[in-house]
Amino acid sequence: MLLSKPFVGDPRVNRESSSIVEAGYSVTVLAWNRDGRSVGDAPGNPSLEVDLIGPPCPKRNLLKFALKLPFFWLACLGKAKQKEFLVVHAHDFDTLPAGFLISKLQGRPLIYDAHESYAEMIAQDAPRFIGRLVHYLEKCLMRGAAVVLVANENVAKMIGAEDAIAILNCPGESEIPIECFGRNDAPSKEKMLLGYFGTLEPGRFILESVSAVAAQNRWRMVVGGDGTLAKTVKKASKGSASVEYLGQVPHEQVMKQSARCDALHVMLDPSNENYRISTPLRLFEAMSLGIPSIVAKGTYPAEVVAREGCGYVCDHDEKAFSELLARLASDPAGMVEKGKKGREAFDREYNWGKQTAKLLLAYTDLLGTADKY
Repeated sequence: MLLSKPFVGDPRVNRESSSIVEAGYSVTVLAWNRDGRSVGDAPGNPSLEVDLIGPPCPKRNLLKFALKLPFFWLACLGKAKQKEFLVVHAHDFDTLPAGFLISKLQGRPLIYDAHESYAEMIAQDAPRFIGRLVHYLEKCLMRGAAVVLVANENVAKMIGAEDAIAILNCPGESEIPIECFGRNDAPSKEKMLLGYFGTLEPGRFILESVSAVAAQNRWRMVVGGDGTLAKTVKKASKGSASVEYLGQVPHEQVMKQSARCDALHVMLDPSNENYRISTPLRLFEAMSLGIPSIVAKGTYPAEVVAREGCGYVCDHDEKAFSELLARLASDPAGMVEKGKKGREAFDREYNWGKQTAKLLLAYTDLLGTADKY
């Protein structure tokens, strides 16, 4: 597997690699050593190896990222020459050129795993022609892939991969801490708690929701994460009875913090094409915990919420959001019912066990059963 970020910070890659190992294969993840660590992550499984390779590279600097990325590709090519493997699994466009070359040079099939539309993801920071070039190159290189995996059906349409297999990044039953079970039938508290856990960047309705909650007398908000808006959120939380800022929350603690909440905030800006089609992990975590989500109209999460009845669809507007919170404060029983529907949908479809079955079918169709390896 090729990954342009740390292995520990990507739940999707962690889940996929672990499921493939459990099926009888061994997996090596070549992850970009952007932080300059001296040792790799320790998965604790002899069949799962993580190599941190490539040059150090600062985060949130598109120019330096673009300049350093080819050196990471070269490091991947060098490592691949030293290893015996059956398949190359490239995660996202920034590893696809390296995966394509390794596949051709070594004569091994390529799996391309698109977590999002990369061209749209960089659209806010790069000139328009760069996005068009990325989209063109992605379509060209995808033709060399034996299998294309996507985060959801909308990503497949966006990148032009009509035959792709959708693997939703859902949590597994085993990822839910035991103390997260057994929610009350209806919250009976003076103030209800809204949770946001994720990247603190523009386009995620963070400052708007902090402002809306601060103006309410029936809601509090807990925020966990890091990003360019972290200082502003931290400042807003100081001395506030309405906003609690936790800083960066480790992935293994997010579920416990989420279980405290009466609703989770998954409001992505629908005017951002990549946000519109993205598949937020928090949506599925809320479903697994039996907690309703509040999502933005015109996004993929809104499609799921409308289909499953597991939350609330709101305009991406502070006034509409504030009005929704006021209504929900008067209907705690309705919120619990939405949460129960989410849990039912999780049990039926939106869990990692269901996604694993699709992932392993793709692998076994490509390579045969795992028994011989």
